[in-house]
Amino acid sequence: MMALEKAASGDLYMGEDYMYDDTVVLVVKGLSSELKRILVVFTTIDLSVNKFEDEIPDTIGQLRSLRFLNLSHNSLSGGIPTTHLSNLVLLQHLDLSSNLQI
Repeated sequence: MMALEKAASGDLYMGEDYMYDDTVVLVVKGLSSELKRILVVFTTIDLSVNKFEDEIPDTIGQLRSLRFLNLSHNSLSGGIPTTHLSNLVLLQHLDLSSNLQI
């Protein structure tokens, strides 16, 4: 993941210094969006339907550029590690649905 410092230094999109010809389709809650230019601070992780077990790992809190996190449809249990998730100041969407007990 790219750090926010890169955006602060002027580069807002990936590949501004060279020819960039990729697009990404992002689907969140069934809504599909095609991104032709990718913001360096726009970060999404979809870890849904992976059969993950136990608690949400503390290391999630290190992903400071994270905006969308989907951990739905796993076998996670335990509480939400708020001390670590509080580091995710840019987080806009968190999906923990369809787990064992969170």
